[in-house]
Amino acid sequence: MSAIIFGYRLALNSMPRLEPLLKDILETYPIKIVKGLPVLDTCLRWPGCELFIMGGLAAMLVGPTARNLSGARMACEKIVPAIVKPSIALSHRLKEVQAGSPKTLH
Repeated sequence: MSAIIFGYRLALNSMPRLEPLLKDILETYPIKIVKGLPVLDTCLRWPGCELFIMGGLAAMLVGPTARNLSGARMACEKIVPAIVKPSIALSHRLKEVQAGSPKTLH
């Protein structure tokens, strides 16, 4: 199962409802944070789990439009293929798929 979070920056008091959830995710699946933004894979997935991020938290890969409708469309173009295509369904297999490894392509 995949989850999608639409959020803002990982900064104190910036998202009071999501902060406890993201804190737990960060403890369970630690990743690099740059200027308050998580370093996601190319599918906007939190590395190591099936959690997809869109909105302000995805600004590093989506760009300055990440917080508006255009950014939501751009994020969906990255997220949907990762959800529906079995060969890139798991983030730990993403690099193998991108490298064209024959054992992971269907």
